[in-house]
Amino acid sequence: MKKGRVITQSLIPNSNNSEQVKHCRVAMLATIGWAFSCNGWGKIEYHVGDSLKALPKDPWAALEQTPKLGLVQIMIAAGIIEVLTETGALGTHYMKVEDGYMNPLMRGEVSEKLKNKELKNGRLAMIGIFSFFLGNAIPGSVPLYPPEWLF
Repeated sequence: MKKGRVITQSLIPNSNNSEQVKHCRVAMLATIGWAFSCNGWGKIEYHVGDSLKALPKDPWAALEQTPKLGLVQIMIAAGIIEVLTETGALGTHYMKVEDGYMNPLMRGEVSEKLKNKELKNGRLAMIGIFSFFLGNAIPGSVPLYPPEWLF
């Protein structure tokens, strides 16, 4: 390889695109979840004795106040989903698909344009969720970070 040559995904066969897509989808869900929680849209109430108590807007405080059984249920559900997708029980394993893209909506073939959009939006979501963590940990470190999201 010549010095200074830029390596792109198209030059690398089997460039682990499937892992990128999977992590992009997780980052997109995390980014939406953080923004949803910080805006107070997802009021989750749980029983404390005879009364109902709502989880706070702060995602970290909400995690701390989530009942232990609730965390166990989340882990079991995530584990079941992981086992079903990793064993290929729901169809072809995503790593066995040529470019790593699976089509969860099963609506025909996905165009290259849509695949690139998903990958780019996922990469942006990775930067977004990291900026949420950083903006919360070091106030003022992320420009335009909503002040009402600081905890």
